[in-house]
Formats: sequence, structure tokens, C-alpha cells
Amino acid sequence: QGNAVSSSIRALTDDLPSTTVAYLEPVKLPTITLNRGASQLNDIVHVIAVPPDTTFASFAAAGATLYYRTDDGPVPPTAPLGYDGATGALDAGWHAWPPATPANVRWVAARWPTLASPFFPVTGVPTAAQAELVVTPNAPTDACVATTVEARAFFDIRGYTPFGSSTVQGNPGAGSIFGDVEPVNVAPVLPAWDYYSVTSSPQTLIGAGNVTYTFNVFNKSATAATTGNAENAELVVTIPQVLSNAGVSPLTFVSAQVPAGTVQTPIGNPITQLKFSWASIPAGASRQVKVTLAWPAGALNDTVAQATGAVSAKGPNCPQIVSKTASASTTIKVSPVLKAVKSVDFEAAGAGDDVTYTIRAINVGDGVATNTYFYDRVPTGATFAGGAPLPGGGRWLFSSSATPAGFSDPLQFTPTLLASAGFVPGTVGGDGLWHPPSGMTAVWFAVELDDQSLTPRRMVTGTEIPIVFSATLNAGAPGTLVTNRGLIDADLVLGAVTNLTRTILTDEPSAHITKAMPPVIASPEQFTYTVSAYNSAASDDDQFVITEVLPPGLTYVGSTLTFNAAGAGHAGVSVPGVLSPDGTTVTWDVTGAIGGPLGPLEGVDIVITAASDPGLDSGTFLTTVSRVFAANAANTDGVSFAATASTRVENADVTVSGLIDQPSPVADEDVTYYWQLQNTDFHDAADVSFTVTLPP
Repeated sequence: QGNAVSSSIRALTDDLPSTTVAYLEPVKLPTITLNRGASQLNDIVHVIAVPPDTTFASFAAAGATLYYRTDDGPVPPTAPLGYDGATGALDAGWHAWPPATPANVRWVAARWPTLASPFFPVTGVPTAAQAELVVTPNAPTDACVATTVEARAFFDIRGYTPFGSSTVQGNPGAGSIFGDVEPVNVAPVLPAWDYYSVTSSPQTLIGAGNVTYTFNVFNKSATAATTGNAENAELVVTIPQVLSNAGVSPLTFVSAQVPAGTVQTPIGNPITQLKFSWASIPAGASRQVKVTLAWPAGALNDTVAQATGAVSAKGPNCPQIVSKTASASTTIKVSPVLKAVKSVDFEAAGAGDDVTYTIRAINVGDGVATNTYFYDRVPTGATFAGGAPLPGGGRWLFSSSATPAGFSDPLQFTPTLLASAGFVPGTVGGDGLWHPPSGMTAVWFAVELDDQSLTPRRMVTGTEIPIVFSATLNAGAPGTLVTNRGLIDADLVLGAVTNLTRTILTDEPSAHITKAMPPVIASPEQFTYTVSAYNSAASDDDQFVITEVLPPGLTYVGSTLTFNAAGAGHAGVSVPGVLSPDGTTVTWDVTGAIGGPLGPLEGVDIVITAASDPGLDSGTFLTTVSRVFAANAANTDGVSFAATASTRVENADVTVSGLIDQPSPVADEDVTYYWQLQNTDFHDAADVSFTVTLPP
């Protein structure tokens, strides 16, 4: 007879058992009957049960008569309630209008008179019967429990009209009701963090500085149709901890940029975590938090700092906590910068004297140094006498080779080649100093500068490490210059060479004298300047006399003399400055005042007060000369040493300029004068007064 038909019920838009919705989320349950044959279909009936634990919302079917009923019937239904399959009649429980309370509807039905054949369409007559029932899953007592509801629909076709006929025929299959079931999964309404992310800027930090981590807290699901509000939402940021100078420490909190309504709570001292809280983040909304952190001083190169943010919240009806953790990293690129400055205690010393060398090594870079060594050659013409213990517990290593294997210059030393170069650890003697192994005459030595108590061993930034060793001068020709300099080196850095030190091999006296004057003075002005002098030889000075010669234009006012740290044993001794009759020379007889010799490195600091004469022109240079006369047992005639210093006279030069706003005023008109005072020279103007004389 050319009859063919299909009927089904679906959930949403797909006839699949995997459909998932949320509690209280509207669910569309469409039903459809398709005419697939050559005959028209007549009296098509859909009877649909409102699924248990759901509430009726709406029902629609174009071209059909709709019916409703409010009683449940069997659960689950196995047949359409109140429908007579033999006659196609709906009983008295069905009504052609919805009840006063639509939520009470438990069954719906739709009836279409005709479905045209898709092969022989009729204008205005559909080929498919489509209805749509909308329900909402009820929220259970425990809104955290997922469940499945079943939508059931029943379909009947009472008759048909064969192609070419106008007479409706009874359907032999009428009353053989077809039923279809569609399961719908119902899940709790919860927040979702599928789009939550963390980023860092910059991802690579060049040198010590700040890094900003951005936390995008987005309440949205990538799969669920409905996302719940995030109630009592929290973001806990764990600040990364990195290995720095002295140990592991967190990056320093600098600032946080947060949206309005954010509660920010720091945790720890120093701060190790930050908590950001919101009463609610609506579904589909986001909150962005930017946290800026500063890298601590002295990091290891290529250190990775990973900031982690854990976001959590509960659903609006379900107390279940939904959380997610994400992180982002920044890598720091830093490097140490090594410097070393060397000094020697004696500028002159004789054979058999010990001279002490002091090296001040420091890492002024933004990263710690590893495998850090100071290399040096024992001064030619001297024997290694002892090395002081290092603050970080490093060892002294020694080599007896004149030129260690593979090396021709200290600049070629690298820590990894120490062993192959023949360096071996020394020993600590009874004097508490490091010495070469027994029987070795050391030519080269290397010192471990890394702090041995740290892991990994390293030289931190900003801390000066003193390296002190002594050498005994061997016999040699008088006047021989004993020079020395060394090298500091570490992994992945260029070595730094120290300055050159010099000691003259001689028994003659030696003095070191320095002085400093202010660069600019006025005329007249009283001011102070300094002179420092000490015995820089390894032997006592029997005479140590200082003289100061003042040029014309300067007048001696007075002086104060104190002994330096090495001469602390002479503290309290008064050394008066004796002014020559012509007022140009001041003399301090240091050894005469202390009544004996001045020992090695002992000396004095003098603060001299002088006054410039009035009437000196700007640009005048005034130069003072300081001399030390020193004599000892090797040279009783003595030797003189001198130093000079200058200051420049710059008098204040105040100029006045004026303007008037009305050069040709009329009678009774106000006039304003503008005056500018300017000092155009290099010296402050003191006691400045300004007088304006008004015209009659």
C-alpha cells in the first residue's frame, strides 16, 4: 500500500543516551513521526509522559490538537495513560486545555489529522508530525547526586489514504502502539574551571628584576550546557621559592592587581602565599589577578620559578568543592661579576721580612658564582709563609711547577683543570694558617672562594671575601722590585685580574703619604683638609717628621693629629704642630713626641684648619706640599717623601636682573617689578641681602 513511517523521542536535539543536563535546567524532549511512504497518514497520535522527578514547563505541536492530564499513572509507564488503542479515544482524564497550575501536568498528547506523502506533497499539509515537551529536572534534597531520568513517548497512526484515493482506510496496525524511551542524565549545577589559566611575563627574565604572573579565573565549562555560579570562590597563589644567596627563599611580593570586590590575604612572613576571595563568580564570568614578584639577590643562572594558583568554589545548591590547579614558570638568566683588589702592607722590606698581601674579592653581579677560585703566583723572590682561613671554609691548593702543565700565564687557569695542573690541597699548621704540603716549595696557589656550607657550593653576591697570605722575602739585590697580582675566576664568567702590587727589596726607610683638600673654596674662607702618613717599610723608623708648606694666600689656623689603627699604642701622645716664624711651614715631630721609633705600618692622620686670605681672585689655585722625613738604622741620613694637593678659589658671583610689567604707566596705575638673583660661580653665596629702592 506504499505505507512507511518512523517515530521517536529525543532529548535536546540528539537521540543519544549521553545527553547531560543540570538540575533546574530546561530540557527539550521533541517527538516526531515522519511519513516515508506514498500514502497519506491520518489521525496521528503522540502521547508523552512527563518524566518522574521533573516538572512540566511547556508543550507545543504545530498543526495538532493538544491534550493534558495531571495524574501520574504507573511509573515507569508501559502504555499511554487513558488512551484506548482500539478506538483511539482519550478518556475523561484528558483535557484540551492546560490546568490552572501547569506544573501539575504529568501527561501530554498531540493529535494531527493528516500527514502528506513526501512523494506527493499537498500544500499546507505537513509530512511530519512534530511536538516538543519541555521539562525541568527537579532539584533533589542532595543536589550533589547525579541521576538519570527517562522520557517515554507512545505513537499511534489510526488510518491512511492510499495514493490516488480520497477515502480514508483504517490502519491495520492501529492500536499497535509504538513506544520509545530517551534517557537524560542530570548532573549537579557546579562551577567549572575548564578555561582557568596562568601565564608569566616575562617567561625569561634577563638579570634580576620583576616577574608578573597573571591568573585568569574563568567560571565556564567546556562541555556542560550549564555552569553554576562559583560560590565562596578562592584563588590561593603559592609564591615560588628559589635558591638564592644564602639559601631557599620566596620571591618577594611587590604588588597585586585585582578586580573590585576582591579580598586579598597575605600568608606567611615573608609572604609565601596569597589568597584572593570572592563571594560569588557568576557562571560565564571571570576574574583576573596579576601578581608581581621580585627575584631575590643571588640566584643561580637558569633557575626556574614556578608560581602555582589553586582555584576552588562550591556550587549554588551543592556544597561540593570544585577545584583546579594551574601554574606558569619564568626562567632567570643571571651571571656573576667578579672583582678582586690586592694590596700589600709594606712598600719596602728587607730580606727575611714577611710581607702580607690582602685581596678583597667580591661578586657584584646579579647571580651567584660556582667553582670560584682565586689563583696567584707566589711572588718571585719570596717564599709562601701562610694563608689565612677563608670565611666560607674553602681550601688552599698548591702547585710546585714553575709553569703547571698546560699553562703559561695565570689567565689560562680554570677550576676544572686544577687536578691535571698538579694542584694539591695544603694543610693547616699549628699557627692556624694554610701551608703547602710538607716538602713542597709552592710556586702557585689557588683558593676556593665558594661557601662550602651551601648546596651547591657558591660565592654569593654582595659579600666581600678577604684572602690574606704572607710571603717571606728571599735575599736579593737591593732595589729589586717584588711584584704580584692574581686572578679570580668561576664557571661561565671571564676572569678578573687584580691590580699589581709592588714591594722594593731594601732596608731603607719608606713612608706612604696621602692628602686631600676641598676642590673649591672662597676668599676669604676657613676650611679643613687632611694629611695621612705611615711607615710603609718593614723596619722601625727612628725619625719620622712631617712638614706642611702653605702657599701665599693661605694662613695656618690649627691642626689635630691622631694615630692610625696600627699606631694605637701611641694613643694619647700629643704631637703639636709647630709653625715656622714666617707662618708658611708647620712641623710635627712624631718620633720626638713618642720618645722612640715608629713601628712598621704605624702612622698618623692630621686634620689641618687653614684660612684663605681676602681678595683672592676666582680661579686662583692654592697648592700645599706635605713631606715626610724618615730615617732608620740602615740609613741614618734619612729619606724624604712628598705629596701635594690643590684647591681652587671660586668666589660667589651674584647678579641681579629686573623686569617691569608697565614700562610707561599712567597715573594711579599699578606697576609690578620682577627681580631675579643668580649665583653664577662655583661657590655658595652666604649672607645675601637684597635691597630695592623705589623711585620718588
